Amino acid sequence: MDKQIITDVGHNKAILRVLAQISSHPTVSNVGAPVLNETSGATEVEVTFDVSLPNEWKLNGESPSGVRLKEIVRFNFPAQFPMIPPGLSLRKDFNRNLPHMQPWVTDERPVPCIYDGSLTDLFYQEGMVGIVNQTAVWLERAALETLIDPNQG
Repeated sequence: MDKQIITDVGHNKAILRVLAQISSHPTVSNVGAPVLNETSGATEVEVTFDVSLPNEWKLNGESPSGVRLKEIVRFNFPAQFPMIPPGLSLRKDFNRNLPHMQPWVTDERPVPCIYDGSLTDLFYQEGMVGIVNQTAVWLERAALETLIDPNQG
């Protein structure tokens, strides 16, 4: 599938720049059209990640833990972006019994804990590339059920 590059977000040029970065990531197959919430000023964008699964799971299209070959992650860019990083949420029926899931939901969508620390710190240190990298790694580890690192405790 060809990657869709967004060319108009009107109100926030920083979002346009990061959508181009996101769309160029090797694990991203599609970046949806941004949707502006006029009440909050936030912009939501659905990003499709290609999750690397072992061949035996590819036939079913998902891992035993329920992670699909193509996972849509919603990026919610607050009105204050780029001063505040985007929030992330998964599809509503994503397996909530996996480790490293936040105890809250956003719009009935589970929220992954993709980074051992503050998402703001990750964003300031590595930019949007860091958030996309960590999301891709989290999805792959969720599929393989290796989200728990025994070396970390």
